[in-house]
Amino acid sequence: MYKKSIKNALNTQDLTGFTSPLKGSINRYIVALTHNNANTSIDKLNTQAMDLSYVFLNINIWGWVDSKTNELFIDISTSYASLSDAIKVAKDNNQIAIFDMVELKEIRLK
Repeated sequence: MYKKSIKNALNTQDLTGFTSPLKGSINRYIVALTHNNANTSIDKLNTQAMDLSYVFLNINIWGWVDSKTNELFIDISTSYASLSDAIKVAKDNNQIAIFDMVELKEIRLK
């Protein structure tokens, strides 16, 4: 269902930092819902996106580089207008950081 959009995002974006909508719109704070490295297959990302689309109003594909380890992650994410909501979901999903799309900065949780 999302395979073509995921493939397009991966082929056209700067993988060191991007967010591309798959369902719904993108709000200020980006929160990863998965734990994928840069070698994750499009099929796996598609399955994750489909599964998460039943739970979350908006889902995105998100590429980012951890500022502490320089490790590249390609994750399925969601986003929130509220910082407190974003932090809660990030902590519930054991995430390292969230990203502020307005300030264009990483917000570390660990």
